[in-house]
Amino acid sequence: MAELPRIDSARNTPGEVLNRAEEMVLRYEEGYTHMQEALLSLRRELSFFHDPLEQAYWMARAEFLLGSLKRSIGDRRAADAFFQRSLHFAEEALARREFSDGFRILADSLGQLLTLRGILFQLSNGLRARDAAIMALELDWSNLRAHVSVGAYYLNAPEVAGGDVEYATGILSNVVADKRSTAVERFLAYSFLALGYDELDERRRSHDSYRKAAEIFPRNPWLTSIAAEIDAPPV
Repeated sequence: MAELPRIDSARNTPGEVLNRAEEMVLRYEEGYTHMQEALLSLRRELSFFHDPLEQAYWMARAEFLLGSLKRSIGDRRAADAFFQRSLHFAEEALARREFSDGFRILADSLGQLLTLRGILFQLSNGLRARDAAIMALELDWSNLRAHVSVGAYYLNAPEVAGGDVEYATGILSNVVADKRSTAVERFLAYSFLALGYDELDERRRSHDSYRKAAEIFPRNPWLTSIAAEIDAPPV
């Protein structure tokens, strides 16, 4: 069972605490109420961070996790509000200094909003999400989360907006093959690969990717919708 993040250390080691919080949400072994309380406490602690740039970046990540948690229970309206705040804080951080993971969290926040909102928002912001993910890579090619973000964009975008499923699976395959990848990065990449290979009618590879994602975080609720979409057998 994943250990809940120690909130009292958030301002000393915010990156470490947020990484553990992210794994907690994806692992989904704690009760929903317990996870929400931990994230709200974490967000409150990070809001007192002294450096404005770091505060905005850490807050963007905390808001994103709260949005992900709300989305896991189907509360799209609340999820939208959290992802919008994550986007706001990412923009605030990048206004102070451009850096790789700032663009990555900007791309991920926009990516979530693109799937929650209507066609007008998608037309207005689709390319912005792509450009942010690409900029994250240009600033730091070693940022594997940015590779996942780029892969997710090319997987989900329509062809007229530059979507390319085959290109996406290539990017995501590189992530899972990279020995530096974390459990979180591998889970996300394998989950997107399951969907990508399904679109390419590569059923065996799709189901294999799904099983590998399920081996990492078997209780993650996203797996249920993936399994239904790709018609995967129970694992």
